[in-house]
Amino acid sequence: MRTGGVKTAFDEAGVAEKWQETSLAKNNERKLVSLLEVYSYFCDNPLLQRSNLTEFERFKVQVAKRMRNNIVDFEMKKLKRVKKVKKSEEKKSAAT
Repeated sequence: MRTGGVKTAFDEAGVAEKWQETSLAKNNERKLVSLLEVYSYFCDNPLLQRSNLTEFERFKVQVAKRMRNNIVDFEMKKLKRVKKVKKSEEKKSAAT
């Protein structure tokens, strides 16, 4: 089965909606939100510099940054994938 077929089957079955209802997805979302809150708290507050943070607070900032960068990388790859698909569709339509 090709990628397009898998995508249509995925959408028809409603896998994404079913996933959002699972406890694992809810826990992941909760953890992500809490890490992003920690990151924004430490990075947006100019009074909290790294020299004033404890080792554990620096670790929390490091983990939050890593999570943020993973999210940014994932979204960029998704955008590139969409762009690539559109480009290939344009080539197919131009060839016919």
